[in-house]
Amino acid sequence: MDALEIRAFAKLNLALAVAPAEHEGPRRGWHRVCSWMHAIDLRDDVRVEVDRSLHGPVLDVRWADDAPLHAGEAVAWDVEQDLALRAARLLREAVPLRITVRKRIPDGGGLGGGSSDAAAVLRAGDALLGLNLGPARLREMAMGLGSDVAFFIDDTHPSLDTPPRPAVVAGFGEAIDRLPAPAERVGVTLAIPPFGCATGEVYGAFDGLCPGPLREVAVRGLAGMSPRAAALFNDLAAAAEVVQPTLRNLRARLGRAWSCPVHVTGSGSVLFALGQHDAADTGCTIVHSELV
Repeated sequence: MDALEIRAFAKLNLALAVAPAEHEGPRRGWHRVCSWMHAIDLRDDVRVEVDRSLHGPVLDVRWADDAPLHAGEAVAWDVEQDLALRAARLLREAVPLRITVRKRIPDGGGLGGGSSDAAAVLRAGDALLGLNLGPARLREMAMGLGSDVAFFIDDTHPSLDTPPRPAVVAGFGEAIDRLPAPAERVGVTLAIPPFGCATGEVYGAFDGLCPGPLREVAVRGLAGMSPRAAALFNDLAAAAEVVQPTLRNLRARLGRAWSCPVHVTGSGSVLFALGQHDAADTGCTIVHSELV
């Protein structure tokens, strides 16, 4: 086996509780979280190939020709900082992997696209190179890349191409309690604004809002329910609206147009609602997806 092709799925934070920043210790300034996370069928395509002529990993990353934004274009960030390349180097600095990523998951939206790509590279590289690190060790390594990456490395994948099961993710992203796959197909509508939200700025705004204690019990209670029946929430929503004030108006307009609650995923800026809804005249790109 010389190559693997993996679908790297996006995620939604169906519920997200965030604690005040740590005041001391090695993680001073970090925030504990508890989130009900669920993969959706919007995905990037990741191909990882062993190329023994290489002296280190090589990454080719572009927007897919059918991406909802920037179709066929080059990405706007420094490829050297891309999480997929950093993940390959975690396996081994001189690992001979040629990585091709065709992106559909918008960046800066809270959908975890970069994290999912990184997890795909870790899993594929482990399999192709016969490193036998296994999911638990890969998750430990993933924590050095970002708090969402470990969610995408599931223990019980029947194949590397299977989406991760939903989970309650707690602590700093290292505590992952898997949940059963959904018994019903639940559609979601994504509204992608023409701007992103910088995660660091959103957490900075969150700190300025004098947050209360971590609502872990609330998240775990919701995670035992059908998403359709749960009162979803995101503690970072108000902070994202501070960073991007237009976001509050967009949520309100979409809520009126769709006659349902509209939520922020992650640190924003992508908005979502359960169910399939028509495009609204808000300047957002509308993408229909479903929980997987």
